Amino acid sequence: EKINEWLTLALNTISATLLNHSFDGLNDILQFGIGQITETPATFGGGTILSLVQGISTNVILPVAGLILTYSFVYNMIALMTERNHMAEIEWFHLFKELFKTACCVMLVTNCFTITMAFFDLGTWLVNTAGGNVTVFLDKGSIVDALTSTTDFGPALANVLFSFVACFIILICAGLILATIWSRLISIYILIALAPIPMATFMQSGWIGAIGQNFIKTLLGYALQGLVIYVLVRIMGMLFSAVAPTIIGTGDITGLVKIVVLTGVCTGTILRSLSLSKSVLNAM
Repeated sequence: EKINEWLTLALNTISATLLNHSFDGLNDILQFGIGQITETPATFGGGTILSLVQGISTNVILPVAGLILTYSFVYNMIALMTERNHMAEIEWFHLFKELFKTACCVMLVTNCFTITMAFFDLGTWLVNTAGGNVTVFLDKGSIVDALTSTTDFGPALANVLFSFVACFIILICAGLILATIWSRLISIYILIALAPIPMATFMQSGWIGAIGQNFIKTLLGYALQGLVIYVLVRIMGMLFSAVAPTIIGTGDITGLVKIVVLTGVCTGTILRSLSLSKSVLNAM
């Protein structure tokens, strides 16, 4: 009997350790991730990444955008002359329109860095306005105590197995959430670097103009993604709070299964946060 009690206590200790590590890891990563969402490209990484991206955009991508802008202007002027009987029937309004479109594109390309940064500053403002940093999501101590309160060897062994699986799944989900948040930040820097090219096409017509217009939608999509992730994380915390009393009151292992399933479902939705935000804007 003493051996049985010792083994049961040891198994309960292992279960408690696994659950504490999984809950702490999830809480820490979610809080860290929300902190990353509230940062702007100018503050993330101390601003050194943005300086690198801005240099590439100015010195490498901007000349390419100038070539595209020049090609579009020349092509449109040639098309205008050929369609109007070699300018014999041309109306000065059409010529003025082409010049005005080109001037607007030049302004957009020249200020594309400021424009793109404004979109992401908007995304940060949305998250901060919604509430900013989040609090701890789980009543960890009470849940762990309830799940490790058994005095029988069999249930204690089952709890260890369930706790190991739960710890593995929860930490994997936490890693995927953090990867999604960091992937968003890296994608934002890529968009900032490449912004001059789509900006050079924004005022054009047809499929060329669609490039710039879809780029603006993509910028808004990434700006909204931060808010979508924040809302999903808050919903995740509320769902955990709703499940916690069923575990604390009964100590039933099925409560742990509910937490694992909720973590998986919320993680899957967070992974789709960009497509959700883009769907609102009908962006590709």
